[in-house]
Amino acid sequence: MINLSSFQHKTSLIHKKVLDVVQSIEPSYTNQIKCMFDGEKVVLKLAFVGQYNAGKSSILKALTGDDKIKIDSNICTDKVTAYNWNNIQVLDTPGVHAGRSDHDQTTYTAIDKADLLIFVITNELFDDVIGKHFRQLAFERHKAKEMLLVVNKMARDSGSGKTKISSLLPVLEPMLPEDFRTTFIDAECYLEALNENDVEDRNDLFKESNFEALVTSINMFVEQKGILGQLTTPLSGIQSLVRKLREEKSVTAPEEKLLIELLHRRLSILREGELRLKRTMTEMLNSTLNKISDCGDDLAEMICENSSKEAVTAKSDEVEKNCKFEVDKLSEDFIGVVNSHIKQVTSELEQLEDSQLAKALNDAIEKITSSNDDSFKHFGDQIKFSDYNGDANERYAKLSGWAQKGLNLTSNSAKGVNATAKNLGNAAGVSGSSLHNGIKVFGKFLGVKFKPWQAVNIAKNIGNVARYLGPALAIVGIGLQIYDDIKQDEQRTTMRDARANIRREFRKIAKDLEQQFLAGILDTVRGIHGEEIQKTQSTLDEITTGNLQVNQQLTELSDLELELGNLIIKIQEA
Repeated sequence: MINLSSFQHKTSLIHKKVLDVVQSIEPSYTNQIKCMFDGEKVVLKLAFVGQYNAGKSSILKALTGDDKIKIDSNICTDKVTAYNWNNIQVLDTPGVHAGRSDHDQTTYTAIDKADLLIFVITNELFDDVIGKHFRQLAFERHKAKEMLLVVNKMARDSGSGKTKISSLLPVLEPMLPEDFRTTFIDAECYLEALNENDVEDRNDLFKESNFEALVTSINMFVEQKGILGQLTTPLSGIQSLVRKLREEKSVTAPEEKLLIELLHRRLSILREGELRLKRTMTEMLNSTLNKISDCGDDLAEMICENSSKEAVTAKSDEVEKNCKFEVDKLSEDFIGVVNSHIKQVTSELEQLEDSQLAKALNDAIEKITSSNDDSFKHFGDQIKFSDYNGDANERYAKLSGWAQKGLNLTSNSAKGVNATAKNLGNAAGVSGSSLHNGIKVFGKFLGVKFKPWQAVNIAKNIGNVARYLGPALAIVGIGLQIYDDIKQDEQRTTMRDARANIRREFRKIAKDLEQQFLAGILDTVRGIHGEEIQKTQSTLDEITTGNLQVNQQLTELSDLELELGNLIIKIQEA
């Protein structure tokens, strides 16, 4: 099952459930929740393209479980057919070059609208015609980064996917089969397995089909493109609203409701800042990793008959130097980005401190002991303030304590109830907070380097083909010419493999750097925001827990909040 399809369905169900519960408790919240998730929105379009009779319809049927999809050995698809499957749109297209130019144009029109292309060929791999169409899509139409390559009908072949990889290189260059997440499957075996009663035979057919590899590839694409984030973002928003409603219903004093609203606004600033910083740093990282992969492609292109060993070695040294420079520059740029980020978030929190809402909270704390039992005071725009039932000293201490803990508002509450609550302090954070000292978490980045040992395999690949570099010697004579042609074919194959190996090494280097940098990014974001978010949230929990009255409404909201949180975690883990 494609994760996106499964989670789309679960998200739609929980969205409806939240609406039903909230409508019965606080109808004014329903419009906000409705706007956060459009259950009818199609967030992914998959287009199945490739040669005719390659089994596209069989794959589509296996993927969706839709028995209405027609499977035929003839050209059974003469137009683009769209299937909506759990809010994923799957497009079945006519086979390219099925002897019908109108088919080709119809297919290309669908391709331009698709998010992901699944290009299907048979176990016989590319011929000249289908290879040309693949290259047109990948390189002329610039769809390479949105393509999966699927080799179907592998049960008809004695060879394995591993043995066929090298045969794909001539068509895929300058990219690699891994770049297209190439999978080798047999959709018919998968469909047969679904109807097989014998458990052992069923499992054997599933294994032979290797169909899960295709599902995994699609899930990896969805993850890489951040498409699941289109679900977690509204889910997180809905969860925040449910939590806020629960907290509002858990307290009765207007001053506490006011404090809760301020705490939520602070949480929003911190969480949005956290996502913004992570996104910015990840985009910077991806840009650098692409440059490193491009360096590998540039070096690989030097491996040809017309290049000398000296030129290739010089290029290799230049590429290594450039990679080191880009990695070091990224670490330095990160420091600047984090500094700017801290200033921006600090400014946003300072604006919150100067807001009417914060001023109203100041007034509320100050007026607790000056209110009369039979009178009401107004503060802010709409909120009424009334004296607490109970000891004013205790209420003042609690409110000012919560404000100091959750908002970093540095009041004079410790000096007693007669002290003024004016200018409660710096909402951006007290001196020494993790927000202000975020730059100290950069230790991991300083250790991420383009290491010399990473270039060893690259130099080894160059050495393996060095004897082929330089101008080819002319050999005279018909017999010798035939021999020379054979040798040159072998030479071209050797060089092609060397180019592929060099590209693979650079992709391995990029992957290694990615893992190290991503760990540093997560540590940085958590180091800057984690403590502040936790402190603010724990204050909210303390306020609401202390005043919580057990009733069915609050229990329902609490259960919904937990259910939303669990679904978000499952999506993130996927």
